[in-house]
Amino acid sequence: MKSTMKMPTRPSRRGFLRAAGGTALMPFVPFLESDAEAAGFPKRLLLFFMPMGSYHPMWKPSGTETSFTLSPVLAPLAPYQSKLVVLDGIDNVAVSGGPGETGHPGVNCLWTGAPHSAGNFGSGGASGFGWPTGPSIDQAVAAQIARNVALRFNSIEVGFNLGGDYKSRMSFKGPDQPVPAITDPQVVYKTLFSDLQLSPAALQASQTVRKSVIDTVLGDLQRVRTSVPAADRPKFDAHLQNLRVIEGKLSVPVSNCSRVPAAPKVGTDYPNVLDAEMSLVTSAFACDLTRVASIFAGQESAGLGTPSFLGISEAHHPITHRDDAAGQALLVKITAWYMSQLKVLLDRLAAVPEGTGTMLDNTVVVCASPMGATSIHNYRGIPVVLAGSCGGAIKTGRYLKFGNFVTGGKGGAGKNVDYGGQPMNNLLVSLSNAMGYPMTTFGDKRFCTGPLMGL
Repeated sequence: MKSTMKMPTRPSRRGFLRAAGGTALMPFVPFLESDAEAAGFPKRLLLFFMPMGSYHPMWKPSGTETSFTLSPVLAPLAPYQSKLVVLDGIDNVAVSGGPGETGHPGVNCLWTGAPHSAGNFGSGGASGFGWPTGPSIDQAVAAQIARNVALRFNSIEVGFNLGGDYKSRMSFKGPDQPVPAITDPQVVYKTLFSDLQLSPAALQASQTVRKSVIDTVLGDLQRVRTSVPAADRPKFDAHLQNLRVIEGKLSVPVSNCSRVPAAPKVGTDYPNVLDAEMSLVTSAFACDLTRVASIFAGQESAGLGTPSFLGISEAHHPITHRDDAAGQALLVKITAWYMSQLKVLLDRLAAVPEGTGTMLDNTVVVCASPMGATSIHNYRGIPVVLAGSCGGAIKTGRYLKFGNFVTGGKGGAGKNVDYGGQPMNNLLVSLSNAMGYPMTTFGDKRFCTGPLMGL
């Protein structure tokens, strides 16, 4: 599906370089002469996952659609209020359509809008669930971009404090195809930028070796396919297709990016890991290595572990179960820290000039969590914040409220009572539309009524 959205006129590359020369912005300046740049500045989609929700009364803004005051939790984002859309009344309802039911399994449904299949995972009252039954929006959009533009990476996924089960997967290429995030910033750096530092001869030699390995693996797998049971062949074929995609990427020209960032030197502490990963994602966007990325800022159910760096001695997870004022204050402190990190990410995107605006203006950053009222781990009224207008496709500086969500459901009666909100699926539709790939439904059609109203 080809985009019909027009890109803004771009100033001459030479004039832009003269204006940026000798400034601190040079490491982030995009210097690639790609087809996309010839047409204008590319749009980008960036997902930012915050685990285990927030405390809704202290999260939601006050005021009207265009005249509102940010809450204590959202206060760190105040410098970017004119570039935000705060959504109040979004439901991660797709999790209710399968055996995952609610709670932590919602991490898999947040960006897919698809319920779980049957499987061997278990969580709380839910058991016997597997991976979701469809792709996530980042992977769907990345696949559409790849049909039109040859980039080194369809997408990049980063994160920290992740494991290997359902709580650590939010991106999916399709049913039963989870995409793991890279958790070591040094590996992220090597993955993204190592080829840009090679001489042409060394790059050719490296690509030849990689292609030889892939040819061998593909040949072996194709021979084995005939002995695979028919029921397992779809998964087998998906794996073969992924290898063919990797093989195709080896023929994509590696353009020069004038300033490759320095390799990060960090340990395993969350603040530094997250900071390094946000910086690397920004550089990857600036070098046009990819236009889709996701940041998994902490495993669902674990989050920040015990965030002693915030002066908190209790673990993040048990804090989310507390209903007392002291527990809620701790959760507000944790969630506000996440918003402060989101602000750092926006700072980096806004520091890259593009035409009369910045990279942030051509990006849509979506911060969301799979739960609403964390003490009961429900799927209604989840916190969602958008930043950036995606090249003018999204009207920012607004607070959009849907329904009348209060903690515990309508009137406080029941944790997942319908209060008139909007399904997350509708937002996913709108994100694809904003990126220039029109659609009318995404995920499970039972939980999608079209694009999000008013966005």
